[in-house]
Amino acid sequence: MDTILRHMGMKLTEMEKEDLIEKLPVDDAGMVYKNRLLEEVKSMKGLEEV
Repeated sequence: MDTILRHMGMKLTEMEKEDLIEKLPVDDAGMVYKNRLLEEVKSMKGLEEV
């Protein structure tokens, strides 16, 4: 997750990361879908979809 966010130029606080991890659904392998991660980060940061 940190790598994806870093490549996007986004930096979350530790509190934001914990909140994000709690909210994101994971698949059977414990993986998060990238699109869901991006949608949740955008909503946390108040960004609009382009």
